[in-house]
Amino acid sequence: MGKLLLVEDNILLQETTRELLEAFGHQVLTAGNGKDALDIMVGHFSEIDLVILDLTLPDIGGEILLGLLARDFTGVKVVLCTGSLVDDHLQQHQAVKGFLAKPFDLGELRRTVDLALAG
Repeated sequence: MGKLLLVEDNILLQETTRELLEAFGHQVLTAGNGKDALDIMVGHFSEIDLVILDLTLPDIGGEILLGLLARDFTGVKVVLCTGSLVDDHLQQHQAVKGFLAKPFDLGELRRTVDLALAG
């Protein structure tokens, strides 16, 4: 299984998703905003297999954060998580390996993460 960074500002959704991912056998680090996510990446990039990134964050927009992650952490894999439509240019981004539409179910979470880790 993989080591994941879950970037989600909604604490209830963050904890629930973390628990589900851990039940699937993953190790999960969490961040509630973009700054914390970048700090975690600096300290743990070599260990992190996948970032699950909410596109709506309180400090740095998810689209901007995606660009920073791709620029500063070569080869990073990202699954975008959002409650709204994803722009076409984000769907074509090299780092993006999948999408989770909120609200997502257990099966969708597992399939998306498994496919992103494999890709």
